[in-house]
Amino acid sequence: MEEDKDKDLAKRIEERYKRCLDHTKDWRTEAAKSFAYVAGHQWTDEEQSTLEEQHRAPVVFNKSEVFVGAVTGLEALNRMEVKFIQRAPGQASAYELMNSAVRYVNDDADAEDHHSHAFRDLVTAGMGWTETYLQHDTNPDGDLRIERVDPLEMFWDERATQRCLSDARWVMRIKQGLSKEEIEDRWPDKEVEPSDAFMHEPFITPHDATSAWKYQNDQSRRQGKKGHTLVQYQWFDVEHVMLVATPQGKKEISTSDYRKLPDPKPRAVKVPKRRYKQAFMTGRTVLEEDDLPTQTGFTLCVMTGKHDRNRNVWFGLMRSLFDPQDWTNKLFSQILHILNSNAKGGLLAERDAFEDIRQAEDSWARTDAITWARPGAIAGGKLKDKTPPQYPQGMDRLLQLAISMFPEVSGMNLELLGLAEKVQAGVLEAQRKQAGMTVLAWAFDGIRKYRKMHGRVLADYIRQYLSDGRLIRVGGQNQMQYIPLLRDQMSIEYDLIVDEAPSSPNQKERVFAILTQLLPVLIDAGLPVIPEVLEYSPLPQALVEKWKAAMQQPNPQAQMMQQLEMAGKQATAKEKDSKATLNLAKAQSEQMKAITG
Repeated sequence: MEEDKDKDLAKRIEERYKRCLDHTKDWRTEAAKSFAYVAGHQWTDEEQSTLEEQHRAPVVFNKSEVFVGAVTGLEALNRMEVKFIQRAPGQASAYELMNSAVRYVNDDADAEDHHSHAFRDLVTAGMGWTETYLQHDTNPDGDLRIERVDPLEMFWDERATQRCLSDARWVMRIKQGLSKEEIEDRWPDKEVEPSDAFMHEPFITPHDATSAWKYQNDQSRRQGKKGHTLVQYQWFDVEHVMLVATPQGKKEISTSDYRKLPDPKPRAVKVPKRRYKQAFMTGRTVLEEDDLPTQTGFTLCVMTGKHDRNRNVWFGLMRSLFDPQDWTNKLFSQILHILNSNAKGGLLAERDAFEDIRQAEDSWARTDAITWARPGAIAGGKLKDKTPPQYPQGMDRLLQLAISMFPEVSGMNLELLGLAEKVQAGVLEAQRKQAGMTVLAWAFDGIRKYRKMHGRVLADYIRQYLSDGRLIRVGGQNQMQYIPLLRDQMSIEYDLIVDEAPSSPNQKERVFAILTQLLPVLIDAGLPVIPEVLEYSPLPQALVEKWKAAMQQPNPQAQMMQQLEMAGKQATAKEKDSKATLNLAKAQSEQMKAITG
């Protein structure tokens, strides 16, 4: 029975893999080309062979990487973070603890680096992937890790159309080139057999057309990475549960358990619920099948770029930069070839024009040598200089046009790249930078949606696996303390928002520029300055922490001034009371005199 179940699962995984591979075949070719262009590999092997035969230089002006690097740099300087805000009253401390736990996990896992790497994949090829998992080989209790995943290893539900594949029913990762020992270390009780069931082109060694004669009858170079493939398959099934009303609130129970309840049964509502699962497979052998550690989403999370509706795939910035990059390289290579191949000092001569033909061939192009001609050869017109071909008019303008197309097709102006070589007002330059950022909103929308989906997965991981009493770091360098994480503290309902992190350099500069103008007005109005204001200052973090600690400690001089001020106010109030009492007594005395008069 178990064997038949594994066979059905393996068959379903292979069918979905083949469907997705057929659907994303063109996207994978384009993605591999995008990564190659950004890395500076912009000529194919066939093109380089042709250029070498023609003695032409394979010139590469890698402007594509400049534009991709500019967008990824904007993300690094304006990083986002997820925050959990209070939904139920009286649980503010639990939310602060959850936010501290998320920051601690991100710092411990170097999540910012992996998120930025995945965002670079998004800008380049249209998709960036990460995986969140527990690592036990470094800590028996498990350390939470967040790592970037190669987009070409990923497969997904080809019917999904929503941003970040939020409507996908399954995702799959295929790692190739693993050794048998690596798989057996994790699944020692399973037999590992090699299989080519999950081999696909992005991992097959490229074919070298110039060396085809070496392996005409040998296809060994076409068998991809040596070793084994490991398939990681995640999906969800929809199950129905019963929502039963209890004095403590709503409670979920399975339909079978509900039927076993004695009559009269409590009132309940049947509702659908997702159950997330995961399986590992090598070849056609299922190694493991179990529920996902978290039931809030897939642990393989994706951020997506622009959506190609007709092909139902996502693409990035490089799709629009292919043609300008190709034309820039090819036009400049062609110009160099024309200049190098034009005749320089060529000669048309009759055979009897020179006394020694070999001596003439050696010395004609030399300015420090004499070439001896026969008497009357020059006057008789037996020698004539070759007329060099004219340089094609407009070739340089075509090259300039190709270079100018980079900001045109990408929408990124020179101000955003920091390459504007003109004097203009700071306000105008800031407005042009903001206009360039507007064009790139698609990329930052993708990572914002990803942060929300990943934040739910991260919070569930923390509640389920890290709330075991382990200590987490809270506070800054000078106020650092360790607080135990307990499951009862994490059992909260929350709302999740995505905000710019206070550690972002650009965010700090913008906020601090406003605060420098706003703080004097607030102080004059008598409003207190909270320590959190210092988080947005571009000062060293150690200095910020010391100032925050000093602001939170009582100031004896300030307390003394407050006490003196309060004493003065009390004395003034007593003086007013005594004057009022004296005036009242005088009035009563005057009234008595008038009566006894």
